[in-house]
Amino acid sequence: LGHLTFSSKSAFLAAQGAQPNVPFEILNLWNTCNTVIIRWLSAQTPLPVQGISVATVVPAIKGQGGGFGTGEKKWQIENVVAEFNSGAWLGNLGYPECGSTSGAKGS
Repeated sequence: LGHLTFSSKSAFLAAQGAQPNVPFEILNLWNTCNTVIIRWLSAQTPLPVQGISVATVVPAIKGQGGGFGTGEKKWQIENVVAEFNSGAWLGNLGYPECGSTSGAKGS
């Protein structure tokens, strides 16, 4: 908590490529000039997981990652914070101490 999860962009990309696909459905999407807020659902089993992610974006520097957007101005993600039911996520991954209980309906 409070520390970087990955030490570099290459470490992030390597970790993302090593994980299996996870189903995500975007429930809501809001944005300001430099912030994108995404409310999402991951229909995992036995417990679905809901969460919210807040991404701050900055103008992309030409030649450094490309960025996204239409027209001449492109954007890239600078920072992401997320909140979700990590107990349900861990239970779905098979950690018994986080397993679902009888009658649980998800997050």
